[in-house]
Amino acid sequence: MVKVITLYRAPTDAAAFERWYVQHLARIERIPHLRRLEVSRIWGTPIGASPFHLMVEMYFDDRPSMEAA
Repeated sequence: MVKVITLYRAPTDAAAFERWYVQHLARIERIPHLRRLEVSRIWGTPIGASPFHLMVEMYFDDRPSMEAA
């Protein structure tokens, strides 16, 4: 299994980002060979705010499947 992680920085306009992300997520879900998709919202860190807003993990069977996607 191969996992690709994407981190999205905290947006200046969270509402606009969320509207855009709903459409973006629909495109991600159509990626060929994608086995599993996990989206995590990042609320902060043990030492305060995080520069990131979302983490997306995309799983593929193997590297050739990922590269074909």
